[in-house]
Amino acid sequence: MAPKAVVFLSYDGMTDPLGQSQVLPYLFCLQQKGFQLHLISFEKPRALSRPETIAALCQKNGLRWYPQRYHKNPPLLSTLLDLLRMYRCLKRVQAQSGASLVHARGYIAALAALRLKQRQGIRFLFDMRGFWADEKRDAGAWPQTHWVYNAVYRFFKRRESNFMLQSAAAISLTRAGKNWLLQQFPQLPESHISVIPCSTDVTLFNAKAIQPQQQAALRQALELPETAKLMVYLGSVGTWYLIPELMQLMALYLQQEPEAYALFICPGEHAHTQSLAQAQGIAHRVRIRAVERPQIPLYLSICRVAAFFIRPSFSKISSSPTKLGEFMAMGLPCISNTGIGDVTELVQKHGCGALVTDFNEASYRQALAALPACAPAEHIRNAALQEFDLQVAAEKYAALYRAHV
Repeated sequence: MAPKAVVFLSYDGMTDPLGQSQVLPYLFCLQQKGFQLHLISFEKPRALSRPETIAALCQKNGLRWYPQRYHKNPPLLSTLLDLLRMYRCLKRVQAQSGASLVHARGYIAALAALRLKQRQGIRFLFDMRGFWADEKRDAGAWPQTHWVYNAVYRFFKRRESNFMLQSAAAISLTRAGKNWLLQQFPQLPESHISVIPCSTDVTLFNAKAIQPQQQAALRQALELPETAKLMVYLGSVGTWYLIPELMQLMALYLQQEPEAYALFICPGEHAHTQSLAQAQGIAHRVRIRAVERPQIPLYLSICRVAAFFIRPSFSKISSSPTKLGEFMAMGLPCISNTGIGDVTELVQKHGCGALVTDFNEASYRQALAALPACAPAEHIRNAALQEFDLQVAAEKYAALYRAHV
């Protein structure tokens, strides 16, 4: 039997780190489950000029890739033009492939998929990836006081209803997000919304795969003593992630632990992060590095505890932090804050960390004091296998495909 064709539509690029960590691994798994994936993505011009690595990966895994050029300026108008190009490309690829299902990743992709459904009856999955319009407003990108952005916000909230009600099925990253959606759309059956969080490659993120000599060499390169007790942060240092507050927590940890150090694994803005460490008087015990994804597990393997904060807001009930699954897969207990997706539920269910309820010293001290009671590393990793395993997530997607192609 010939593989069943599915078009996967994404406004995010596969040449971006997000595409490489959170899209392609799923698609490669699905390609092996009896589907022929046709991937349409929008790539930044610089990356699009040299797509060889991603193209080779797609070819190796049997994935058919149709990269399109992403446009950033002028704001709004460029997105509208990209949307028109997306729809034309989707219409062409669907006709050529005979696909009976479109997997729309995010709101922009869902606009094109909804139009195709209304015109030609092709079913689509709405993989919402969070409450996108609310995230834009909460971040200040679409200020409520600006009439244009206010109109754009209202447009997407109306379309959100269309996506939910006209999709063959919808996917939420969190149970908290699903529960809110079911309250907003009581006419939908509970089965219409599946929960599939941002998943983790648990084969890559596996402490047992790291050799002691690799760890020793890394400690030497970082100028750390063998007894160093590292607290690690992984990811962007943008305003969502409350890095000044996180640095206060780390300063308190270093104050309590004479052999402790802090490690930031982040792609950029190292000077700003260093200045925050200096303001706390801990710069000499902070290491900041940009690390390629295949090497991240090695860095995590020399750490004792992880920590991250995300600014709480309404939109964040739909957020699934990728870093939590990666920390847990490495067996690391994690300090985080409440109000973020399913983080509170997961930490309490598995005993895999401690929660901050307020961003103040008393709450930080309480979280640090709770760390010794956390579950052992093997239990935390087993929890990651249960909650975040990429293979489990891919099978959930495959079940949706089988139900609707």
